[in-house]
Amino acid sequence: MRTRAFRKLANSLIPARLGRLPYAASLLFLKSKLGRLGCEVWARNSYLGESFQPFLSDLDITLFHTQAEWDQSLPKIRACLNQINSKFPWIVDVNCYHSLDLHHFSPLANRYELKRDPQLLAQLPFGNSFLSTDVERAIFLLRSLDGDLNNLVNCPELRIGKWKRHFEIAELILEGPPSVEKIIRAAVKVVGLAENDSHTLIQFYQNQVIGRQIDLPGKSEDVIHTLWRWLPQGLSHLPGPYSKLTGLSQELMEAQIAWEIWGLYSRVPLLTYPVGPHLERLRLSYGQCVANQNPLILDGLQKLQSYAQWANDGIKSPHVF
Repeated sequence: MRTRAFRKLANSLIPARLGRLPYAASLLFLKSKLGRLGCEVWARNSYLGESFQPFLSDLDITLFHTQAEWDQSLPKIRACLNQINSKFPWIVDVNCYHSLDLHHFSPLANRYELKRDPQLLAQLPFGNSFLSTDVERAIFLLRSLDGDLNNLVNCPELRIGKWKRHFEIAELILEGPPSVEKIIRAAVKVVGLAENDSHTLIQFYQNQVIGRQIDLPGKSEDVIHTLWRWLPQGLSHLPGPYSKLTGLSQELMEAQIAWEIWGLYSRVPLLTYPVGPHLERLRLSYGQCVANQNPLILDGLQKLQSYAQWANDGIKSPHVF
């Protein structure tokens, strides 16, 4: 709480141009250090736009490795980032990709999330998505809410620029200040589902804010279906729905799982904990909920498992597939 108050004060007193200087300096430092290890380094997300607020915003970084000897560089990259995190606490979100493996996962990337990293988007062999545009827009809004929930609840006045930009990326208009309810209703509306979905999701996120776990037993089948189609990554420890998801419900669930696969892929090389159990829960949940499973989803889960094993065990080749 004290740190947040200090950052608010610094943001209000120091001109934005001066406030950007520590971020710019740390970015140059990263480029110098990691460039020697075969990494291209650039900033993404709010740092690139008008919603960036010095001392309040984090500096989100993308690492793009192009050399074949990644197994030799990766331990040094991890050590370098550990040192940098202690020097530059505003660098908290680092994504890491290798040019040789990117095409295996790019079909699962959300096209609206990729707009927040235009330099990576330019590197991607990105064709037509297997998901509809509206489904990807809705999931982009909901997953962005996941990442900003506490900030949005605790200091909504400081999130206006960020959420205005999110809505612009999703080709929507944000009327007035952002709120959890407004974002959820926009996500549900864009795919044409009923207001009941909004009500169920709002209740779920209200429980998240106060730290209360959702309890599916005793819920109606409609509520269970709503939660599974929108939030499979948060329910994988619970039994599946009574009947299988099809149509739009299946597509929403697959869009969430695809987001999860792509997000983990971008972080696996730098993680210090195994992701295998989480991937297995996702795979089992997908099998419980969907009869006709999409091969792209199954293949993505399998490839990510192999990739995570390589990153964790140090298999001597980046070509793991």
